[in-house]
Amino acid sequence: KERPEWMWRPAKPRKKYRAPEVTDAQSTLVIPDSQNGYRWVDDMQRLEPLHDRIAWDIVCQVARQGQPDRIVLLGDMVDFAEGSKRWPVSPDLTLTTQPTIEELHWWLARLRRSCPDSEIVYLEGNQEDRIDRSLGQLQPELSGLRAAGEERPLLTWRRLLALDALGITYVGPYSEDTRFTAYEDCEASHGHTVRRGGGSTVAAILRGAHVSQICGHIHRREYASKTIHGPRGTRTIFACSPGTICRTDGIVPHAGGRLDWQQGFAWLHRVAGKTRCSLTPIDSGVCVWRGSAIVGQDCSEQIARDTGWPQLC
Repeated sequence: KERPEWMWRPAKPRKKYRAPEVTDAQSTLVIPDSQNGYRWVDDMQRLEPLHDRIAWDIVCQVARQGQPDRIVLLGDMVDFAEGSKRWPVSPDLTLTTQPTIEELHWWLARLRRSCPDSEIVYLEGNQEDRIDRSLGQLQPELSGLRAAGEERPLLTWRRLLALDALGITYVGPYSEDTRFTAYEDCEASHGHTVRRGGGSTVAAILRGAHVSQICGHIHRREYASKTIHGPRGTRTIFACSPGTICRTDGIVPHAGGRLDWQQGFAWLHRVAGKTRCSLTPIDSGVCVWRGSAIVGQDCSEQIARDTGWPQLC
């Protein structure tokens, strides 16, 4: 049949749209709480890690492949159970601070070797803050003690982990207001807000936020976003918790009950004037990143050799 002429006419666009100008993205790899520390096992002959070495290996592999402009460590990279004044410290958690320092430095040095040109920022968390609180309560004279002619205190994680030698910037002290400006529309912090239930913590953070927020502390993978309406139009911000890279099997000291913890990490990308966040889960020692499976490896024997602590494997 003959068709009406109007059926063959092309659509007439009402408005012409211009593609946005997109330059190369600026990238930030965000690594959450690792809780580096140990429990003594096998009649105090071996140190069982609280951190997950396989998850640590995964983020190091991803950092080497991705070569981010910046790496942000969200704090609580140490557990420092010996410094706890809130929870009882069992004997199997004592005398573990020195090996913790040695192994965490080993991982940070590996990150630096993997990404020699990346800016690395280490945010202080509430676990790192234990060193100041314990000194202030038990030995106030030692709190903030400095060597003659020096401006920096002797007992700090910055000094103990030799962060200056690794070119790592330490941001502290820990407080509710301590934040690092990752980009002009995104802040990173260790965090202090905790709510029960998946997604509830970032939802609480998002309610009072005016720029995007990424934080650790809760050991859960959570992501939420909202649209803000204003005189200049609308903009969308997010709140994200990447999870943790500590062990989630209950070995880490905690308040009790069944753990609702998940492993993961996050990437921030600054594209076309806006910060975007992608959260990557780690499950059973594997993550999928950029379409490829990244399988974590156990580096225990190498760590024991390099640190001189045979109890670590």
